[in-house]
This record gives sequence, structure tokens and C-alpha cells, in this order.
Amino acid sequence: MRALTVFLITAAVVATANAGGNPEVRCYVDFDPPNKMHMISPEAGTTVDAYICLDALEMGVTCLSFRLTDVMSEYPGVFSSHSFENLLLGGITVGDPFSYSGVTVCGTECAGPGGVCVAVVHLEYVDGECCIEIEDHGDFPRWVVDCNDPGQVDFYEIGWHGSVGGACCPLGENGLDVRCEPQGSGNPSHPPTYWYDVQIGFMEVMYDFRVRVYDPNPDNYTNWVAPEEWTFGLEQDEDGLWAAWHHGPWGSYHGFRFQFDHPNPATWGHWEYHGYLGNPYTVRSADMPPGADGCGYRVHVPEGTSAAEQTTWGTIKALYR
Repeated sequence: MRALTVFLITAAVVATANAGGNPEVRCYVDFDPPNKMHMISPEAGTTVDAYICLDALEMGVTCLSFRLTDVMSEYPGVFSSHSFENLLLGGITVGDPFSYSGVTVCGTECAGPGGVCVAVVHLEYVDGECCIEIEDHGDFPRWVVDCNDPGQVDFYEIGWHGSVGGACCPLGENGLDVRCEPQGSGNPSHPPTYWYDVQIGFMEVMYDFRVRVYDPNPDNYTNWVAPEEWTFGLEQDEDGLWAAWHHGPWGSYHGFRFQFDHPNPATWGHWEYHGYLGNPYTVRSADMPPGADGCGYRVHVPEGTSAAEQTTWGTIKALYR
């Protein structure tokens, strides 16, 4: 432990003079590495393995400092027990990830570059929901020590926290995420307002976004909100009807709150996102493992017309053919 403390102090001195070899490093929870699965709905009596992973490692990592939500005390009854494992070669562990001060995990050799899972928490699931959040270490907040000799320090950004049992967890600082407006007395403006907060990853470019809707009458969709020079409207394809926003001369390098008004009450619908030139809609909520609706999975969209309204509209169309 003394050797590790001396090492970290040395790294701190070096860090004041130089940035490390991993300037864009990101830390996140993954339930199925390397697939970046951040939501899981386990069955009672099963083990949940929550991996603590890094990506965008340009050089590699020898040490990481972090803290995790104390799930046993903050979410009593969700898990019956837990254990922690350092996955770095020759693993040296100082501290407790669930304590206020947190944990530092180190390895005797460089791990990476690319993506690396440095630790895993094994949790015996009972029932309920919780968020496994990555939090700052008490003494070495967000430290990632690279493979230089002596080690140099970078500071990670949080990509995704981990959702268990359908919990709606806080947004990370990086990575694609889609949230919709809340329902009920806490949001008296809905309906008619429907909005979609789309957060995109570092150096990502957003070109198109759309949500699955069920009312084909375009006159019911008003007060559209879109990035400057983007177009918007309803579109139909083999998968159904969509409220869609399409990029103008340039895509967007920032997240955005897409919005429209509609008088109908809400139901759940899927969303699709196009973040790369070429084949559109590279990320689709329908392709994801089921998660928390309104919190990264499905979003609120207006209900379609009633059966009586559809009959009336069909009759009117027939009369004018």
C-alpha cells in the first residue's frame, strides 16, 4: 500500500506539468462488455455483473480511481450481497468502491490501448430497481494513470451509469442518450408539448432524428422545434409513420431538444438516430435490450386517432375520390 501511495503522489507531481497519454478517456458501467450495455433487467436470484470500463485509451492504463453508489444502503433490498474484483493484471486494490473515499485499482502492467474493463462488481439480485453510478474518488477524483514511467494522469469523463431493473438513471457526460418529457402533475404543459432531449457523444455528429408516431394528420403537429436550417415533418416507410428531423447543410455537433405540440394523450414509441453519413438511423431503440421507458429506451409520442375518428376520416376520403 505504501508503494502505491508513493506512486500516486509521484503521478500527481507529474500531472501538474504534463497531460497524460489518454486525453479523451471515458469511464462507464457495462453489463455485457464489450457491448456497452448500460441497462439490465435481471431475474430474481441471479447475479448481476457490473463492469467498470474505460474506452478511448490512446496509450493504456495502469491505475484508475473512482467511487460507486453504495447500492446496499441506498437501495436496501435490491441486492442480498456484493463483492468487488480488480481485473488488472497483478491487481493492486486500495480502498472500497462503496465507501466515501472510493477505491484505486492498479495493475503491474499496462492495459490497453483501446477499451479495457478494469474491475467488476458482482451483485446478487433480489428485486426492485437501482442505479449504479460512477462517482468521484475522495482523494484522486477521476484519475486515470497512463503507462508512462513515471505515470502521468488524465481525468476521465463519465459515459454511462448502470441501470438495474428499469431504473431511470442520471445522464452521463458522453455518449448517445434520448430522454422525453415527464408525465403527470409534475409537467402541466404536457400535453400538448412533446420533447426529446438527444445527447450525443464526444466528436459525434448528429444528422437525423425521428420518433415513431401514430396520428397521420399533419395538422395536429404544430410548433416544431429543430436546429437551425434543419427540416422536419411526418414521413412514412415500411416500419411505420415517423415525426422526423433532418439535417441542413451541416449536421449538429451538439445535443438538442427536439419538440412539437400535439393535442392527443401520450403512448410509447421508439426512436431512431442517424449519427454517420451514409446509411441512416444507425442507432435504433427497437434494437436495444428493453430498458426504462422515457429514460433512454422508448419515448412519449401522441396516440393515434380513435376508431370512430378513423371511420369518419375514411368515409370523408371515400367521398372525395
